[in-house]
Amino acid sequence: MLKGPYLQCNDGGCTYPGCYVAHDNKSSWPELAGINGAKAKEIIENENQQVTGVVLSKGTSHSLDICCNRVFIWVDDKGNTAEVPTIG
Repeated sequence: MLKGPYLQCNDGGCTYPGCYVAHDNKSSWPELAGINGAKAKEIIENENQQVTGVVLSKGTSHSLDICCNRVFIWVDDKGNTAEVPTIG
C-alpha cells in the first residue's frame, strides 16, 4: 500500500461509506474529535495499519470516491479534528 496523501484507492467494491466492514480493524475514531490533526493521523495509522490518514482543512475540496484504506481527518483553523475520523 502506498502511504502518503496520494494513495491508491482500495474501494473494496464499496459505493457508499457504510458498505464495508473493517473486520478486526477500527473504522471510526470518535475519541479523536477535538485533538490535534497530526496526532489523530498518527493514532489512526497505528491502530489500523490498513489505512492512511489524510489531514485536510474543513471545507477543502477532496475526492468523493469511497476508499476503504483512507481516513479523511478534517481539521479546524487551529489544527484540531473538527469531525469524527471515519474510513471512507
